[in-house]
Amino acid sequence: MGNETLEDIPADWWKSEINAPKLNLWFKKHVIALHIGYLLKDKPYNFYASGFLFSYQKRFLWITAGHVIQDIEKLFQNNECDAKHIAWIDNNEINIASDCNTIPFDYSQTRKFYIDDKTMDLGVVRLEGLHLQTILSNHSNKWFTEENWRNNNLSNPEGFFLVGYPNETKVCKNVKKSDGNYSISKISCISNPVERIARKESDENEFWNYPDWFFGEALPITKDGCTKLNDIRGMSGGPILGIETTPDGKIIYRLFGIQSCWLPESKILRATPIENVIKLIDEAIK
Repeated sequence: MGNETLEDIPADWWKSEINAPKLNLWFKKHVIALHIGYLLKDKPYNFYASGFLFSYQKRFLWITAGHVIQDIEKLFQNNECDAKHIAWIDNNEINIASDCNTIPFDYSQTRKFYIDDKTMDLGVVRLEGLHLQTILSNHSNKWFTEENWRNNNLSNPEGFFLVGYPNETKVCKNVKKSDGNYSISKISCISNPVERIARKESDENEFWNYPDWFFGEALPITKDGCTKLNDIRGMSGGPILGIETTPDGKIIYRLFGIQSCWLPESKILRATPIENVIKLIDEAIK
């Protein structure tokens, strides 16, 4: 599990707009995005998919939500979509020009699967070869391992965070050149505090009818020191982290789930429990 320290920890310290950016420096090391720059009817677009690095049973995986992989598949099935740039994005604020003529990551040849039902909303991409070595060579990247989720039932989280790349932080500038239209984009990784809440017993809209899933309320936080983050769209597939302090003042964070969907009006989110994911992976590799 991640072990860090903060000085002079106050009550409800994890909700603080001062501490959240500090915690984000730790959390975002686990999170990388898949960026796809493409043209659709000659108009440039940028798509970012949140996900995180996961190492288990000698396998290196990028984990996201199943519906995120579905969205990517639909994008590439569109004959009018012309992918110009596909790449993994490390955990820093980034500027990407989607006018690259090469594709550094061959998504079509990657081993992957997804599932999106009442048991889980899970997408998995197997990281291998050059792509894996490139990610491993960046020592600022950190992998979630078994110690980050084993015995979660024995932990006592004081609060939770959702980590990912919200679309709201994306800034795009379209540039028209003699050889075509291009887009330059910028996006930031954000850690948003979440208060866990109990699941409602029934719901006409089906949102609550997912037994054993994680439910929480996204709390207000500034995205740049002054502007509130109002929309977490784009953070689907990001990790839900539980955080707590130990008697000796250390901060421990654990992996609890994968963000799936939310209710924008109430800021209520739903996430796949990591235990469901581990069970599926264990069955797959037997």
